[in-house]
This record gives sequence, structure tokens and C-alpha cells, in this order.
Amino acid sequence: MAIRQHPRYVEIEGLRLTCEFSPEPVRQALQFVPCAGDVVLVTYPKCGTHWVQQILQLIVNRGRSAENFFEWLARTPLLELLGTRILEDASEPRLMKTHLPLARLTLRDDAKYVYVARNPWDCCVSFYHHTKALPAAYFSEGTFDDFFELFVSGQTDHGGFFDHLLPWYARRGQNNVLFITYEQLKKQQRDTVLKIARFLGPEYEKALLQDQVFFQTVLDKSSVEFMKKQFVLDSGILKGIIERDPNALPEEVKNLFGKVFVAPLKEANTVNFVRKGVVGDSKGALTREQLERMKFFIEKETAGTDVMQLWLDEDPLRV
Repeated sequence: MAIRQHPRYVEIEGLRLTCEFSPEPVRQALQFVPCAGDVVLVTYPKCGTHWVQQILQLIVNRGRSAENFFEWLARTPLLELLGTRILEDASEPRLMKTHLPLARLTLRDDAKYVYVARNPWDCCVSFYHHTKALPAAYFSEGTFDDFFELFVSGQTDHGGFFDHLLPWYARRGQNNVLFITYEQLKKQQRDTVLKIARFLGPEYEKALLQDQVFFQTVLDKSSVEFMKKQFVLDSGILKGIIERDPNALPEEVKNLFGKVFVAPLKEANTVNFVRKGVVGDSKGALTREQLERMKFFIEKETAGTDVMQLWLDEDPLRV
């Protein structure tokens, strides 16, 4: 099927990205070597990045949440978007995130990697809504049919879904890799939060188990309801923060949002990064023909692997 409207992409160092990305931060991310003890959150877009980012921050900060989206962003910077210099003043353990494919990352045995995967049906639908809402993607008039074609042909920003997932799935048993799924976190939030804490270090797991108020705070502040209220990318809020204290946010964060909003700070623009936070969001969004084409895409991309065993319960053609 012909694609009538494309999001506006840029190519940087062989990576297909949306227009808020700039060459220098991308190059810094590609050259970055983590330090011992760094915690790197790795995801394909719209697979639970912000949810797990919030959980990580709450665990290491004793339940203290960021005051606003911009502080939250700076606490766990997206390396290819903000660059790596922002990490120089970060407290340990340093938290960071990336959507870069494994083949473009330099890994260390003494750094820790949290990989979050999500079923491809829901990812596709969520990715569409995100792209449509992002001013820098210039896709506000784009249709789901258009985006679906990009997704099943590996032409979205950040490349193909399975190209990103499968190399990390193959590493899921390594000691310094925690592989979890969005669905696992949704169905077993308490157990999965404990698993994340245990992976970060026994002291974090112990702190949660010994302080039920702290544990409940982590659960409450990582809820969809809390995050939808707290973490809205709002140019009006950003403008107010800068006017009150020009040094309140790192320069990397302040400089970024002219690109995100296209017309920087001239009017109140918002982007919601937390939409529904549900499993099964794709139900009703894909036509029968699209479900069949997605099935073909999945079978072709995953031949010889058992990765789809992760999502037997989520397969729309099985339920």
C-alpha cells in the first residue's frame, strides 16, 4: 500500500531519527563508553521507556520524584538526544537511556543494562500516536495506515522493531542485563519493581522490603495516573522555570525544546508522553488485513527464534 504521508526524518550517522535530534549529541552517544556502575535503560520507542525510567529514579532517590518533566528528563537523559556531557555532574549510580541499536553501543561488563520489550501490536499503535503528537515529526495529519506501512517495513525512526529487540533478547541471560517486558510490569508490577531493585543492587531491594511506605510510594508514583499528571512536556512550564531561575535546568535540556516544539516557547505547546499505559491497546486499531500482514511480518522477522513466546497472550489472532 502506498504511503501518503511520511513523518519528517533526518539521517545522522546512518540512523533514521525525527527532527529534534542533532548530529553532535548523536555522535557523543555513539562514542560513549559507560563507567562502572552506570545503569543504561535500553528500549525501542514506545515500549515502556518512561515507565521504567520513573521506577529507576524512584528506587535510587528513595521515592523522591522529579518536580517536573524537565528535571525528570535530565535525571535520566536520552543520550542521543541530549548528549553525554550532561552526565558529568550526575550522582551515582548514573542513570541514562537510549534507543540506539545494540550494534551501535559500546558495552561494558561492569555497567548494568535494563532492556524493556513490548509486544509489536501495541508498540505500533502507541508509536503512531506518539509520532502524530510530536511537532518535530510533522505528522499531525498522518494516518495509522501510513504509519503501519512504515512499521512493518522497518522504515520508522530508530529502525526496525525486531532489529532492535532480537540482539538484546539473545543477551537476556547475561548477569549485567535485565530483560523485562511491558506486559510483565503491567501484570506483576510489585514483583517486577522488586526484580529491578534487586538488579540495581541488594541494598535497593532490601530498602524496599524493609520500608513498605517507600515501596508503596514507588508503586504509586510509577502509576499511569501519577505520570500523566506529572510528566507533560509543556513549553509554558519550561518558560516559567527558565524565567524564575535561568540555571535551574542544564543547557542541553533548555536548548532541546525549540526543536521539539518547532516554534520555541512562543506559545503554550504540550506533548503527553504517557497516553494510556495499557496492554491490548492495539485491539480495534488494526484491521483484519493489517493483523494478517503483521503476522507475516512477525513470522519473517522472528524465524528461528522463540521471542514471540513472550506474547502468546497478547496475540490478537489468538484471542
